[in-house]
Parts: sequence; structure tokens; C-alpha cells
Amino acid sequence: MSYNAALFTRIEIALGHLQIDKIQTRQLQQFVSQLRDPRAGHGDKPLANSTIKKHIVLLNTLFKFAMKWGYVKTNPVAEVDIPKIKKMKKTLPTEADLEKFMQLLATQPIKNQLMVYLAFTAGLRREEIFGLQWQDVNLNKATLSINRAIVYIAGEQLLEKGAKSDTSHRRISLPVQVVEMFKAYQAERKAAAKRKAKITKVIQFADQFASDAWVFTQPNGKVGHPHSFNGFLRRFCEENNLPVISPHTFRHLSGSYLLNAGLDLAAVSQKLGHSRK
Repeated sequence: MSYNAALFTRIEIALGHLQIDKIQTRQLQQFVSQLRDPRAGHGDKPLANSTIKKHIVLLNTLFKFAMKWGYVKTNPVAEVDIPKIKKMKKTLPTEADLEKFMQLLATQPIKNQLMVYLAFTAGLRREEIFGLQWQDVNLNKATLSINRAIVYIAGEQLLEKGAKSDTSHRRISLPVQVVEMFKAYQAERKAAAKRKAKITKVIQFADQFASDAWVFTQPNGKVGHPHSFNGFLRRFCEENNLPVISPHTFRHLSGSYLLNAGLDLAAVSQKLGHSRK
């Protein structure tokens, strides 16, 4: 079931028994209250604020079309009172925590080190990291092209999508340290392939560094799962008594460091691939 289907399911359960021209604002208000119930999500967990908002946006779109097609005269969603959602303040790691994190990171597999540095030094989104193919990596010029993203939607396979917006398509420069990490990662994968071939006596003809081959893969060679990055960070932080850091936290830190280094806001937004608004 796709994500939008989940939204439709909740709407149908709450409002599907009513004729669309009979639905009133008070009924929609009750629906919003139901969505905000702490047990409204999967496993009796609360729904994310962003998910609640998506239900309202979808309802608003449906009623706009209903007005356009003459099924209703007014849009009852417009009068729904949606309580303002307080945004949780993001807590960034302290310099001491970050220093400890980076020191201990050096003991981890090069693949995990590379993912962290791509998020931190290049400001890449988690989905952009897993969307990298070897054709996007130019180690001679020390550049990286961001052209696609790998996203996961509950109940579906991993999906390949274009970059988030026109500004998300970008080419960024790589620090020397990250270039060396890419080379070490390639060398490690070549060595692993040789060891596997020696054990199994099977020669693998597929080029793992072909232009359309994924940079970060699962053991079976398929594109890696973006959630695996979160899983590594959570385990690593818990094992080393560090506050848990998410992939997106590194993206925030990247922007902060660039601004502190003197780059103007427009340049930072361009590097991070933010949409222009």
C-alpha cells in the first residue's frame, strides 16, 4: 500500500459514509482531533505532525476539485481550525561530542566513514547518498554530481526518483580527504570481490564500478537502503555513549559550518540543493 493510499484509508474510514456535499466543517474538525490522538499511528503510536498535515492538504485538494466539478458549493476544509504545531527544537551535538564521534568513526568500515563525510562535508541528503552511481563520481576532478535519490515508501520497494527539485541537481567539489575515502572504498570492494571469487570459485563478470552501478549497495548488489545509514548511526552512538546523531543532523552542521566560514546564504543554499522560495 502506498503512502497516499494510507491517507485515503483514514479519510475513508472517518468520512467515507457521508455524501461529499453533506460533509461539514465540524465533522472535519472531529477528524483532525482523531488524527491527533496519541494512538492514531501504527502500533498505537502518534502520527507525525507532517502526516497529519498531509491528510488536511489531501482533503483540501479533493474539495477544491469537488467545487470545480460542481459537487459542492463551498470548501469546508477552509474553515477547519488546525492547532498550530510547535516545532521541536533541533539539538545539535556539542563540539566535544562531534570531536569524539569523528575520532571513533575512524575505527569503522570505510563505507560508513564515507557516508558520514558525504553528509557532513558535502551536505548530502540521506536519499541522495544512496542515489549515487559511479558515473556521478569524478575522482580526477574531485567532483560529485547529484542527479537522483533513493526513497523508501512503507509497503513498497525502494524507489529511484529524480533529485528533490531543480536546484537539487548540482555538482559539488569534494575535499581531498573524501576523494581518498572513495579510493579506499573502491580498493576495499575490489579486494572483497576477489576473496569471494576465490572462496566460491565463481568469477563475477558484472562490473561493480560500471557507470550505472550503485555506489552504496546491499550484499546482493542491489541499491542500499537509506534507513541503513540511520541504523548505523544509532548503533554507533549508543555503543560509544554519544547522543544519537541522524544523517540530517550532519546536513544541518554542514550548512552551519559553511556559514561560519564566511559563505553567503545563497552559496550555502546552492551547495545544499535547497529550493528557491
